[in-house]
Amino acid sequence: MNRKRLAELKGVNLMIRRAMRRPVTTWMMALSAIVLGIVAVTRLPLYYLPTYESLRLTVVVPYKSSAPQEIERLIVRPLEDALGDLSRLENMSSRAYATEGRVRLEFAYGTDMDLVAIDVRDRLDRVRRRLPPDITRISIRQWSSDDISILGLRLSWKGAPAQLHDVVNRLERRLQAIEGVAKVDVSGLQQKQIQIDVAPEHLAMHGLTTEGLATRLRRNHVNLSGGAIEDGGVRYLLRSMGEVRSPAELASLPLNASGLRLRDVAQIQYVTPPKTYSNRMDQKEALTIRVYRSDTANVVQVARVVHQTLENVQQQPGWDDLDIFVYHDSSRVIVTRLQHLLHSGLIEVGLALLVLWLFLKHVRVTFVLGLVIPISILATFLIMYLMREGLGSSISLNVVSLSGLMLSVGMLVDNSVVVLENIFRHRQGGKSAVEASITGAEEISRAVMVATATSVVVFLPTLFVEGHFSSRIQIEFALVVCAVLIASLGVALTLVPLLSSRVLQRVDTTATPLQTRFTQLYGAAIRWTLRYRWFVVALAAGVFGISLHLFLTEILPNKDLSRTPSRRLRIRVDLPRRTPFREIQATMEQLEAQLVKQRQTLELEHVLTTTRQRGSQILQVYFLPVEQSRTPTLTLQQRLIKTLPRLPGVTYRIRGGRTIGGGSPSVTVRLQGPNSEVLSHLAEVFKTQLEDVPGVYSVATDVDRGEEELHLTVDPERAQRRDVSPQRVAQTVAQAVSDRPTATMTFDGREVNILLRAGENGGLSAEQLQHMPVAANGRAETVRLGHVVAPHLQMTPASVSRENRLQTTKIVVRTAENMSMGKAARSIKAQLASLTLPDGYHWQLGRSYQRFVASQKQSTFSITLAIVLVYLIMAALFESFVLPLTIMVTVPFALSGVVGIFMLTQIPFSQMADLGMLILCGLAVNSGIMLVEAANQWRAQGLDRTEALIRSGQQRLRPIIMTVMTTLIGLMPMVLPLLLPSIFGATHRHVRSYAPIALAVMGGLCTSTVLTLIILPAVYVLFDDAVQAWRQLRGLLAYRQ
Repeated sequence: MNRKRLAELKGVNLMIRRAMRRPVTTWMMALSAIVLGIVAVTRLPLYYLPTYESLRLTVVVPYKSSAPQEIERLIVRPLEDALGDLSRLENMSSRAYATEGRVRLEFAYGTDMDLVAIDVRDRLDRVRRRLPPDITRISIRQWSSDDISILGLRLSWKGAPAQLHDVVNRLERRLQAIEGVAKVDVSGLQQKQIQIDVAPEHLAMHGLTTEGLATRLRRNHVNLSGGAIEDGGVRYLLRSMGEVRSPAELASLPLNASGLRLRDVAQIQYVTPPKTYSNRMDQKEALTIRVYRSDTANVVQVARVVHQTLENVQQQPGWDDLDIFVYHDSSRVIVTRLQHLLHSGLIEVGLALLVLWLFLKHVRVTFVLGLVIPISILATFLIMYLMREGLGSSISLNVVSLSGLMLSVGMLVDNSVVVLENIFRHRQGGKSAVEASITGAEEISRAVMVATATSVVVFLPTLFVEGHFSSRIQIEFALVVCAVLIASLGVALTLVPLLSSRVLQRVDTTATPLQTRFTQLYGAAIRWTLRYRWFVVALAAGVFGISLHLFLTEILPNKDLSRTPSRRLRIRVDLPRRTPFREIQATMEQLEAQLVKQRQTLELEHVLTTTRQRGSQILQVYFLPVEQSRTPTLTLQQRLIKTLPRLPGVTYRIRGGRTIGGGSPSVTVRLQGPNSEVLSHLAEVFKTQLEDVPGVYSVATDVDRGEEELHLTVDPERAQRRDVSPQRVAQTVAQAVSDRPTATMTFDGREVNILLRAGENGGLSAEQLQHMPVAANGRAETVRLGHVVAPHLQMTPASVSRENRLQTTKIVVRTAENMSMGKAARSIKAQLASLTLPDGYHWQLGRSYQRFVASQKQSTFSITLAIVLVYLIMAALFESFVLPLTIMVTVPFALSGVVGIFMLTQIPFSQMADLGMLILCGLAVNSGIMLVEAANQWRAQGLDRTEALIRSGQQRLRPIIMTVMTTLIGLMPMVLPLLLPSIFGATHRHVRSYAPIALAVMGGLCTSTVLTLIILPAVYVLFDDAVQAWRQLRGLLAYRQ
């Protein structure tokens, strides 16, 4: 057929006509998509997570050797006064520890955080004079996805301990020199310091105090600029040099006019401070190194160079004693996702081609689909790149976008399958290859475009959802799926008709007996449903009613945060108070040895411990990667927990192992009020009540995690008689036992801290504390501390929490593994409903539950708006108000499948499943669109309504089943490992986290398709009868008027 004849064909779509009339242009465009798609893949940045900047700022003020109450009074409250009236501030929370104060600021969605940071810095400068003068640093932190290290390393050194500093420093410099590395953070390496240990009795003998000694040290260790002078016409800058340059000079510092030196009353050493914490890996001391990338660096490339550098370092002489364990590698996750996507894509393509061949029994048709699939994939990457560079989107290749690609591989071929099947049907009807390609593509083009538009428009609500990182994940996921659908539509309406016109020159036009028989049976089924349409619709309504009831009573109430087992298990180990550090170390080493002995049984890769003098101890285990183990992660975790030894006074708290939005299965109750003592009492009352809630296995409060403090109460009468002020007492004691450096010295090529403390190696006994000299006001004599204070022990909280300037106590309720957050929250509310609180005090569930409730509201909003948008799109494209309503009836049918599949598999309905429901709103109507469009076309050709519905059903049955099967096949790789762990073994946690999305789509698509094929013709007739009745009524009313 010549070009003139092609131009004369009526009803040919403009895009299809141009593709057919200009085949060379079409092929060049396809080739351009291939080439540019390949370039786009290499240019799209590889990140671990989508780029995101938090709407929270945290102000951190370190202040060692203090108390939570003191930091609250001296640091936290002044910061709250200065920052409490910031513009668009939604929430302000603070926490005071014994070593630092933190104030966290949360701002409204859409706030310019750069301007906020400038305002915060300005306010901190103004409030600085109200803070303690010895504060050396105030930091402002804003979390972003770039703050996640790309590599985490644990180092252990078997060589001489004195060499460790040099080895680590050299390794740090090597890593810092790598292109793309922004920062290398080393923790666990104790730096040497100049330690001045004074004996209280020596101070008392010479009438000195620790406070006076510290003041003298600061005054005699300083360099000051003094302006400038001129001599002989030459101008010289003046600088007074009084800084001490070595420990020897420091020891010779004069203390009085009689020749007393610092070395006479103190021992000065340049030493590594005594250990107050310890990191170990596999029973050896270890350090932690975290590597961070620069903003524009490629994660995979930087990580590859770091790995090569580490391998080269370990092969060099002198580095044999260095063991390196990579406990976190973002690049490995990305590469694994890419490999999974490649494998899943190949399987999906193979199965899709098999489905096409089984239905059409023609190799040439299968060849067309096999050729357009890779072009569609490359076109998807090109669209993603254009979104990033042309539209300013921050889309990238990361764990979320790769999961979206993996989920949408099945949808990638749907449009091509529908167009190709329709062309093949016309070719079987006796038309030429070119005419069949044009007619078939044009006939189905509107249905394909409407189906694609509805699948894309369901993601628009994600742009209006105000949220934090979860909304950013949804947007990234949505952009990828939209890119896939747009690429699929373009290829299906241009390249598929062109290829078909060339390939389908010779085709077997006979249908298989099985297909013919099945089509006839379906036609008879439609005729039966039309005859008994009221019964069929009532039956469908009953099924929907049951499904809705089960969804509201069984699925939705047990909805939970997304939790996925991790190959890392983090356990907090609590020991009795007053346990010496050496005993803590011995206990942790015992636990470590116990697990190392069972390494093979528990499939452990490494065992790590963190031991501290204060607070909980940390035990971390890393299981073998899923590539080396077929045992499910949850099974390994449960097996390890059972093997933990039961030691006297030792308790375990499972903290890690369940990540991606959920954390450990717990609910926090927040008590707020003006008085901390009342809050502590109420917390104990709440704890007693909550321990009786079914499904709760432990309840802990902030008071439980408190510590004993030795309080020194100044006796006012005795202090007055000896002319000693409480302030002087506090300053003397603080200087004697504080870990805050008194001064610094440039020595050994770096800034070295000078620490002045009482006692040998900073250890001060209670008896020595009693003999500590305190200076009397205005006199040269001293007074023993024990003469003016009375010591007593008292329990104090480990931290002080405040929320919007109110005292806050937290109660952490840990629940059973199978107890959802919604169910736990309802049980807690019911248990606490009868409690009456004093005026000014109230309680509420914690931040995790509030985010959970907000997520539910956002999901409801998104799904509702998506359904409305789907209707609007169909109404605009069909130019009808009624036809979209006919098709929209198929959406509720999807709920039956969602309910059924989650109840059958016993997989929790999580927040990720909401995203699956959103996708389902667009996919569920696709089958109805094809049926209704075909029925309208047959009626336009003169067929009566019943025959048009039967003919459209028979005509669209094959493509509907084929597209549903290809979509389900594309989702199988995400679901089967979760459903059949005995066959597939352990699964990556990212696969498990996104599996509920695929599960919801699979279940809903199956039921909506089946029920659409059966019930939609009956619904179509009922709506059509209603329209005709309305028209008759309007005509009758108009006639009477």
